[in-house]
Amino acid sequence: MQTTLGSTVQPAARVWVISAFTFLFAAGLSSAALALGWSPARDGAVPSGTVYGGKQTNQYLAICRAWHQNGLHPGKVVGRNCNIAWGGREITVPSYEVLVGNAQDLRFTAASNGAVPANPVPGGQEPGRRLYICVAEYNGGTHPGKVVGQGCEIGWGGRGVSLPRYRVLTYKSGGALQNPGNMPQTQPNPASRDPFAGFGITAPAMPPLPGELTIPTR
Repeated sequence: MQTTLGSTVQPAARVWVISAFTFLFAAGLSSAALALGWSPARDGAVPSGTVYGGKQTNQYLAICRAWHQNGLHPGKVVGRNCNIAWGGREITVPSYEVLVGNAQDLRFTAASNGAVPANPVPGGQEPGRRLYICVAEYNGGTHPGKVVGQGCEIGWGGRGVSLPRYRVLTYKSGGALQNPGNMPQTQPNPASRDPFAGFGITAPAMPPLPGELTIPTR
């Protein structure tokens, strides 16, 4: 079982879609690029300019991070929480931070068995190590998580799952994570609805993986 710790703003019509993986998009950005950073949120809200890194059925999964047990852990916004993996469990945290910025500056880079490619985006830390943002396919979905040990650790179904083949969020070129002082207001989590609804834009289909980025399956 899961462990829980204890103004609506319409996004702008401009939506960027980029991907070297299944998809990664930031909705609600103006033509001026925002510095990549973290925006505080809670109870399922996500800010304008959120970077999404996964999808489960009809729900897009925003990249988030939350504090737990002296660490700051990357995960995914699900329902009213940031869901992270820790200690073999899926932990749900109602107060968290969401990754925001210009998704055009980012890509997902294939990796496996605990490896972290060049120019990774740091997502958090725990005593003795940084934690980098990864995504992995599991049970019909693509889930954001953290690189730990020999895999990408995600929360799913109330437990932590470690997957040896994954992709790490990286800068297309050298970059520095910033924490802008003026972050946009938050909006409800798009949850099971299409976040592009109302803008006359069709949500991106899952493009095929380029051959050089294909992760072998068992």
